[in-house]
Amino acid sequence: RSIGIIIDIVPNHTGVAQALRNPWFADLLRHGSGSRYAGYFDVDFSADNGCNGAIALPILAADGDLSPLTVDDHGILRYHDHQFPPHREHSAVHRSRSTPASTTGWSRGIPA
Repeated sequence: RSIGIIIDIVPNHTGVAQALRNPWFADLLRHGSGSRYAGYFDVDFSADNGCNGAIALPILAADGDLSPLTVDDHGILRYHDHQFPPHREHSAVHRSRSTPASTTGWSRGIPA
């Protein structure tokens, strides 16, 4: 009678604080349902998922609190210690719009 080891690898159990450190998760955020890694994550991309088919990450400190949200020169969204690549459809938007809310398409927690 010996004791064995079971290793359970679950790639969709990833931390969101440092999304850029997980290339699969970063690709999912950038390409959505078109990501080659989408099948590895349990994401509801249906239009009635509460976010019009987008991925919602529960990181806001308070409803609508976008004041600490910034967009750097590379288009990376930063909110406190969190860093996210924008979806490919919004990756160039930061160059033409002045606010992080307009870049993300979100204002006060409601999809634009």
